[in-house]
Amino acid sequence: MVGTQITDALTDKPGVSLYAGTAVFALALILVFALWYISERTLSIHTIYTTRRKLFYWAAVFAAFASRTAAGDLATEALGLGFVIGAIAFGTLIVLVSSIYYAGCKARIKNLELAWDDAEPSLKPRAGADWHKVDKAIDRALSALRASAPSAVECKQSLADLMAVMDRMSGKV
Repeated sequence: MVGTQITDALTDKPGVSLYAGTAVFALALILVFALWYISERTLSIHTIYTTRRKLFYWAAVFAAFASRTAAGDLATEALGLGFVIGAIAFGTLIVLVSSIYYAGCKARIKNLELAWDDAEPSLKPRAGADWHKVDKAIDRALSALRASAPSAVECKQSLADLMAVMDRMSGKV
């Protein structure tokens, strides 16, 4: 909300161009994510429990709202697309980016599975008696991740179970 109001205030009163506003807020968002990752080595919203991570999170929200407003105004007003065509264009862009990201996720899961299968001949002899426990745990995790409609709860639990099995095998537990 505040990001939206600042974007509107910059373009309506002092006359900052929508091109400049869009670029500045998009760069601000990129900068926030870069600094957050450099500082914390994660962008996970599931690990926001420190004051610093909360500040990064809210800075990202602010920059995202501001850049979204600026880009939307740029498309609908300055470029003359209008609301309907602008909404269709942004909706299409969101679907396209999400599809590409999803395909990348599926590829990384497949890469993990292939790496695991390739490593099996050298790993299995090291802990023959326990191998099946680890193998079953990773199979459950891969199945949860590969599901046609993955459940975040199931994925998280199966990965936690896998990590627990691997910790037990390495003597950490």
